[in-house]
Amino acid sequence: MTIQTPTSGCGEADLFEIDPSLPTGLGFDPLTGSISGTPLEVISATVFQVVASNESGSVVVDLSLEVVGQGPCEVGYPQTLLAHPAGVPLPPQVPTSECGPAEEWLAIPALPPGLELDPDTGIISGTALEEGESSHVIRAENAFGSSEVSVEIYIRDVFLFQGGPLQIPYSPVTGEGNGSLTLHCTEGSLNPGFPTYLSGLSMAIQHDPALITYAGSVQGIDIEMLNGGSGPDFWAVNSLDGTILIGLLVSFSVADFLTCDEQREIVVIDFVTVPAALQGNIDGASGFFEWGNPEGTPPLDNLIVIDGTTSVDPVMEPILYELTPQ
Repeated sequence: MTIQTPTSGCGEADLFEIDPSLPTGLGFDPLTGSISGTPLEVISATVFQVVASNESGSVVVDLSLEVVGQGPCEVGYPQTLLAHPAGVPLPPQVPTSECGPAEEWLAIPALPPGLELDPDTGIISGTALEEGESSHVIRAENAFGSSEVSVEIYIRDVFLFQGGPLQIPYSPVTGEGNGSLTLHCTEGSLNPGFPTYLSGLSMAIQHDPALITYAGSVQGIDIEMLNGGSGPDFWAVNSLDGTILIGLLVSFSVADFLTCDEQREIVVIDFVTVPAALQGNIDGASGFFEWGNPEGTPPLDNLIVIDGTTSVDPVMEPILYELTPQ
């Protein structure tokens, strides 16, 4: 609430007191008599007595205060279009909301079998049991109102993107080192129609450009063998702001397809260290690459392209990197 600062005539007040205590979240300054804060509880209209005093006397004023409840508003999720494979745990989708706190969350209609909405927190989680597409309204409500958001859920086939680990030995004297990272694609054997013929894919990973930089790449063995050994009809590797994007289309004429019925080697990426960042470092460094940058400009996603018009979001395993002094 806007800070409420009292005014008074005659002698300057040395002390302010209030009775009863203000509701939780509001503060009363005994030196200035000002009231401020964010009320956290609802109260009906209540009269508070404020006493302003100094060594010569005091004065009492009645202050009426009512805290009115609010319904939730601006409800949202990190993603309102959820695409995820069946049989794979969905990372918890944590909602946000403003105005009044939600006391109950509802999904209309109910989420697909295996997925659940926590009625207390609004978190969507679980493991979908079957493929399908569905639309849902997620409602957050309390005694004073409600707010809704629409969520689309697509449960699709399982494809796994894996890589690494990336291990780079470096000299602590010069900070120089290099290493290679191989990225793979694997299809889940429980997919309907396994193995699936793929017409292309894109892979995107992020790295810390303060520690390592992209130095080059070559097609994986399984990609080089496409189209009778001539490789894919389209192949591109681009490095942008610490993110590397790999894109391929197997064949424009549909003369060949890629299958990931076993682990397929897609690309081998070479990295070099940033010498200035590692000179004198005798402890090393480690961490994980992040897949994609869906919030970036332009967004770089990880996709499996099945027939040129249908794409599937893969499951992506974290990629470990280790920089080790030698």
